[in-house]
Amino acid sequence: MRKVFSAVLGLALLTSAVFAQTTTKAEEDFTFSSDVRVGTQVLKPGDYHFICRDNVVTINLVTKRTGGDSYSTKVAQVTVTTKALSAKSQNSQLVMPNGKDGMPQILSFFIQGSNVEYVVSQQ
Repeated sequence: MRKVFSAVLGLALLTSAVFAQTTTKAEEDFTFSSDVRVGTQVLKPGDYHFICRDNVVTINLVTKRTGGDSYSTKVAQVTVTTKALSAKSQNSQLVMPNGKDGMPQILSFFIQGSNVEYVVSQQ
């Protein structure tokens, strides 16, 4: 019985270690002063919270109420590919040149402390 318990416990620990290595999650806040395109969607000026989990980025608009409360509303979700970096990013940064229509378009971004570049799918 003790051997079976040890085997099950070892398998559970191994499975959780493998899962932890294959799941990446990072979060960051960005503020836009003008319209910005991400994928096929347009984000209006405002404060946004990006949540990156594996190959999906959920973007929430953060609304601050008088008195200091805030809440967030999901406004976009985009697919990304990830590229491993040789070192962790020192700063959070958006790569967003102007598109053909003159509107800035997020092509990729980095999150401080992460060793991943998130490249936005342009579908």
